[in-house]
Amino acid sequence: MDLGKAIQKARGKYSQIEIAKLTGVTNSYVCMLEKNHKEPSLSWLSFFSFVVGTPLPVLFWMAITPEDVNEEIKTDYEVMKPLIDDYMKQCFGDAFVY
Repeated sequence: MDLGKAIQKARGKYSQIEIAKLTGVTNSYVCMLEKNHKEPSLSWLSFFSFVVGTPLPVLFWMAITPEDVNEEIKTDYEVMKPLIDDYMKQCFGDAFVY
């Protein structure tokens, strides 16, 4: 799971500094989150998702990597992922930058 990449993409037009100010953390903390050097708390992620307009489950979907998927369902995942990504883009527009 690459939560750092999902955070980086979900923040979209906001800079790390802006996200830090809006969510009450330091710029270096946001940087460490995006590099997966720190794991955010669920409460921070929830607030972050509110700030950027991306629902928390969507943020988790964005963080899933092919390595996270069980081999038994990998084919299903590869078929469904583009469809779900397209649907998310329709629902959330720029908030779902994947």
